[in-house]
Amino acid sequence: MKARAQRREGSKGASGRQRSLRRSLYLRSCVYSLTAGTLFSVAAVPVMEAYAVSFSNATQSYRNQVIRTCGITDSADPTVAVTRAQFAEMAVRASQWKDTVSAVNTVAAANDVPGTYEGSGYIRTALRNGLMRTKLGGNFEPDAPVTLNDAIKAVLTLLGYTDEDFGTDVATGRLSMFRSLDLDEGLSASNAADYLSQQDCVNLFYNLLKTNQKDSSNIYGSILDVSLSSDGEIDATDLMETEMEGPILVKNYSQLKEMLPFEMSEARLYYNGTDAGNYFAAERYYSGQISREGWLVVYYSEAEKTVWAYGTDDGSSEHAYYCIAGKLNAVYYTSSNIVSPSSILVGNQEYELSGSDVKFMFSVNGDIEVGDEVVLIVQEESVYNSNGSEDYTYYCTGVIKYSDLTGTSGTSLPVNPSYYKVETGETTDSFGNVTSPEDNGQQGKGTPEGGGQS
Repeated sequence: MKARAQRREGSKGASGRQRSLRRSLYLRSCVYSLTAGTLFSVAAVPVMEAYAVSFSNATQSYRNQVIRTCGITDSADPTVAVTRAQFAEMAVRASQWKDTVSAVNTVAAANDVPGTYEGSGYIRTALRNGLMRTKLGGNFEPDAPVTLNDAIKAVLTLLGYTDEDFGTDVATGRLSMFRSLDLDEGLSASNAADYLSQQDCVNLFYNLLKTNQKDSSNIYGSILDVSLSSDGEIDATDLMETEMEGPILVKNYSQLKEMLPFEMSEARLYYNGTDAGNYFAAERYYSGQISREGWLVVYYSEAEKTVWAYGTDDGSSEHAYYCIAGKLNAVYYTSSNIVSPSSILVGNQEYELSGSDVKFMFSVNGDIEVGDEVVLIVQEESVYNSNGSEDYTYYCTGVIKYSDLTGTSGTSLPVNPSYYKVETGETTDSFGNVTSPEDNGQQGKGTPEGGGQS
């Protein structure tokens, strides 16, 4: 049985670790997660599906996120084949030469790849550094599907292996080494001539990041500033810490465009954990959130030209995450663990805490007090019962103390009128409170089990 005790109020000075956690927690929990299991320990939700896979401990969704975050590729469709030109770009983006590619080339990369060919810079870099080779006659065949044999050559070269490492039968030696290093984990392609799908490439480069470089105890991922977590999976926290700016509270759309060190039209743009699709769609999401609530929470990476923006759920589409803004009313602990909180009450909704850093922020050693105004990053799980009804569980995967956001010192959280949630037929306010007259916020998904009384 859950022992619900409201945490004692009191002022606590934030230590350096607390301030660091407060700055990075939001994106760490929502985009990267501390470990492969933290973010995906909950059940499946739209887009960010958590499901069993046949390799290691990292879910496919987490692998997709890591590779996307590292700037290697955005696509992970298991049904779409990858061309040699696309693979050349992935291989270079995963290499030490990723920042040396010229946008404009005056020299042809191959007989059939003129300097004006889109992606010729990546192809030229891949060829020059031995990651890939031209075919007989000097043609690269950029639009042909990439094979497993091509991929093996590329990743082993990135690890530092050369033809001399494989004796007289180079092809067989490479394949044997490839398998012995577990670089084939999660790949559907098994024969040298098999074509690779987008998802195959995600798994290939994820495996590459975890693999030790030749004659070294360092994993390849150290080149891209990533390391292994305690469970042996990639922990992209280091990459986030060095390349991410935020959290930044944006109060108008022009402020967002002015603060970014790159053009939004040239960037990868995400909203509530999912790809916005294009600049115009992102603009609608971002400006719509600012119009509704008066704020938008933004992180960005100048190196990767990527924007991660988060806001409330307007009910127009399904997203992996959304924000809930409101006052922290209670922190709950279980009877078996009175040190680490298990859930919180914001508005009249209870949220399960997902991730050790999130729990720390709400613990007695954290920096958030009952009564503080907070912005939660929420992951929603719905389960259909045998009788056709649907139950909801809400997970808090990230949190920001509103007063700690840039430009909000001494201000109060703006709350606009209620809005309609299409998928549930409920009307809620910015605090997550259900305002539908039929339940008056006393039952259904807007109220925690047991009424949420402390």
